[in-house]
Amino acid sequence: DYPYFLGLLAEAYGRTNHIEAGLDTLSEAQAMVRNSRSFFYEAELHRLKGALLLQARPESNVDEAESCFQQALDKARQKKAKSLELRAAMSLARIWQQHGKQTEAYHLLGEVYGWFTEGFDTADLKAAKALLEELSRDEPPIRTDVVSESIQRSYLGAPAGSLPSSPTSFVGRDQELDEIRSLLLDDPARRLVTILGPGG
Repeated sequence: DYPYFLGLLAEAYGRTNHIEAGLDTLSEAQAMVRNSRSFFYEAELHRLKGALLLQARPESNVDEAESCFQQALDKARQKKAKSLELRAAMSLARIWQQHGKQTEAYHLLGEVYGWFTEGFDTADLKAAKALLEELSRDEPPIRTDVVSESIQRSYLGAPAGSLPSSPTSFVGRDQELDEIRSLLLDDPARRLVTILGPGG
């Protein structure tokens, strides 16, 4: 697939600081994708464009780069290309992290990373795990008894029939969380609760 090789060439241009040549190469690759209607690698082309734009002007190109990363994420999801979705999520999470959106970055990347069940020794998954650990250190501890105003807004603004973002990793476990909270509050001496279920 020629757009794939042009993407590799554009990435190489970026590593040697030939930004304009890299962007021109990506434009050529994207034109080929449109003409051939072979869209599988399109997501990565958007992601590489965002990376080059940030490399060229880290301050002034932030919005355009973020838009490229979001397009990459959307295209990867449309094609169910999880590896490309992971790359796009990492790029978007990094830019959010740099602009004070650690919580959003953590949940975005965590959702994609959690899909994988193998391949954890690959470079992309290792990088994703390292970024998640970094984001978790940046993020304040989550209290399950307090739902922030931003999360309430996401609940209210979610389309009908969709699942809203959860403030914890216990998605769909509200009843169990209530029971745990009651156990801890009823007996101040109790400090350890064991949760059993799928996955341990």
